[in-house]
Amino acid sequence: VLTIIDENGCVSTWPFNIDLITHIHGLDSESIAIYPNPFHEQIVVKSAQARSYLILDAQRKQVAQGMLNNSVIDLRNLSTGSYFLHLSNENGKRMFTQRIVKR
Repeated sequence: VLTIIDENGCVSTWPFNIDLITHIHGLDSESIAIYPNPFHEQIVVKSAQARSYLILDAQRKQVAQGMLNNSVIDLRNLSTGSYFLHLSNENGKRMFTQRIVKR
């Protein structure tokens, strides 16, 4: 839980989860490039193994998904904020997750 106290002493609490990937068996993290991050309208995903993507907002609600037919993902319809980009291989197995930020 994340607790925030403002200058007036009002307290707000928010559920807060941190997902940490330290190692993915069989995946060379050097083989994945995601840029720019932060982004404005689109991101580029360079990966020989990734076939599909899923994007979740901070509340874990799915906001976009698709196939990586080319390396560009158009995200101009998203609001500014933080998101989680999940990449999956050809078998649909999640292989990589990264936080991305839209400005």
